[in-house]
Amino acid sequence: MDAYCTGTIIRKKWVLTAAHCFEGETRVNVTFGLGFLPDGDVQTIEGTVTAHPSFGLATGSTIHETENDIALIKLDADIPDFVNPASIAVEGDISKGTEVTLAGYGITGDEKDLSTLITERDNLESTLASQLPADTKAELNTLAGQYRNLASELSSLASGETSRATDLQKQIGTIAVAYEELLLKSVRKLGDAKFTEVESKIAQLEKKIATEGPSGKILRQVNTTVEEITNDNMIIYKSANGINSGCHGDSGGPMFVRKGDKLILAGVTQGPYLPSIDSTDRCRGTGTYTNVARYSEFIEGVIMNAE
Repeated sequence: MDAYCTGTIIRKKWVLTAAHCFEGETRVNVTFGLGFLPDGDVQTIEGTVTAHPSFGLATGSTIHETENDIALIKLDADIPDFVNPASIAVEGDISKGTEVTLAGYGITGDEKDLSTLITERDNLESTLASQLPADTKAELNTLAGQYRNLASELSSLASGETSRATDLQKQIGTIAVAYEELLLKSVRKLGDAKFTEVESKIAQLEKKIATEGPSGKILRQVNTTVEEITNDNMIIYKSANGINSGCHGDSGGPMFVRKGDKLILAGVTQGPYLPSIDSTDRCRGTGTYTNVARYSEFIEGVIMNAE
């Protein structure tokens, strides 16, 4: 399946999204539409990605957890006439208990089942990793160390060192992929029956989705409330009554808050709140968003430097 994320138009040539969507990529295609995106009835524009220069591994976290997860895409052409840019929230527009709307073109249907299976596989993979040979564990630790060192260098760069930042982001993406590939290949060699069964189900469902087409053409919206705003620029929400929250493909998408008669962009989708994961369903429960109001200087700086 093709990888995709969601984003929000904030200017005629600018899209705000999540940095983790790109793994070092600097050129992307952006497809525009309203609600349902039928084949042949959309407009696609190429664009250039600028991720936050300090995007990377969060202090003291695992290789999966990041901070400053925000990026801008400058489009090669103006957005279609039917699309209106969103306004950005400022400090004070949201707080604990504020009602918000989450939106994205993430997965539904069969892809929702696929997400559950992938999460189950990831949980099994983490458990089985303790059984890996010592030399494999050492190689994984080396890759994780390289990742952390590069992320640390990236976070210490001055704001004008864009060329080095881009290079580091590419290296970080390459190492993250190498880590995941080595871990998966090594766990497969263990021959665990349950892990093999789950991987078989994933392959069958991926084949079905590839044949019938992905469901990432439908704009899905969820209403919920803010549970916490952290000191490290994250908004944490908890979906109400067990309804779907953010899911795969929603990354980079918006959290809106109503201000008068307008919806204001308050957050950018990161993903599930990792400390809260205790099931095989990452498309429900608690999730996190980058707090857009705290990145106004970054956003305006990138736009001003490019225009």
